[in-house]
Amino acid sequence: MEGARKRLIACTIALLRRRGVGATGVADIVELSGAARRSLYNHFPEGKMQLMVEATRSAGADMTTALTQVTAGDEPLESLSAFVAYWKSVMTADDFRSGCPIAMAALGSFDTPELAREAASVFSGWNDALAEQLRRRGMTGTSAASLASFIVSAVEGAIVQCIAYRSTSPLDSTHEHLAATLKLLLPAPVAVATIERNETR
Repeated sequence: MEGARKRLIACTIALLRRRGVGATGVADIVELSGAARRSLYNHFPEGKMQLMVEATRSAGADMTTALTQVTAGDEPLESLSAFVAYWKSVMTADDFRSGCPIAMAALGSFDTPELAREAASVFSGWNDALAEQLRRRGMTGTSAASLASFIVSAVEGAIVQCIAYRSTSPLDSTHEHLAATLKLLLPAPVAVATIERNETR
């Protein structure tokens, strides 16, 4: 039973990436997953939108975990490169037919507040992971939070353009300018040698 539930969620994520909320129907999910319609309603008695919320939560948890791991170090430029590289690989692997499931959930959440809240929670998790790394590199809390939100917004916007253009060029341009912004705004790291000299005085 648990295997069927996971399969339903995984297939919903795949359809969400490609079609969004509105264009994905219960019949599409049932066909792709190979599950019986009865099984879908056994696991998700409220139907499609409950499944969409769970799919958004599941995709968001996996992506937030990955981003948290990437930002565990103290090099925001490396984290940015990894974040951009991930999205480029996702889109090129599916010939620019798949976007961000969290963005797609947000765009389809007008009549489902719970889905909107779930998407917002995921974006907040990404912002928090990036902001925490920026704070470790010496930025103030407010500036770090603002810049982290800007990075997520810029990358998400670039993803949409990549799908439209069938090209990674928008992400490449976004990466270039975000990297320049980080270099400009990040405090210079204090050299270890300088610290040691100060401690011996």
